[in-house]
Amino acid sequence: MHFSCGIVRPPYEAGSCFLQVTSSCSHNKCRFCTFYKEAPFSVSPESEIREDLQEIRDSGWKVKRIFLQGADPFLLSYDRLKRIMDLIKEYLPWGVSVGGYGRVDSVRNKSVGELKSVNYPRLKSRA
Repeated sequence: MHFSCGIVRPPYEAGSCFLQVTSSCSHNKCRFCTFYKEAPFSVSPESEIREDLQEIRDSGWKVKRIFLQGADPFLLSYDRLKRIMDLIKEYLPWGVSVGGYGRVDSVRNKSVGELKSVNYPRLKSRA
């Protein structure tokens, strides 16, 4: 698996599988946060994402949830996020839920329709 800096996740994501799509923080100016101060921001190349998804698939672990790593994966363009979701569906076709951190200004740059269209179907309907 490709990880260029430490994993950051909320406690309730402890059982999730982690997939790095960005590294560090694009903003990196918060006075309260020192976690990413030493790490430059970068976006993971698709080849690394594919390799990591293949490793997850080949591990035999029936992953139920992927937590996108990086301080703000939603900084990525809609097209890039959609491509990542398509790759997750390709490599993990049994269906998983996906989560990740996002700054308000990064999510705000996407329409409700765009955010709904990258939604990955859950294993079980909650209806």
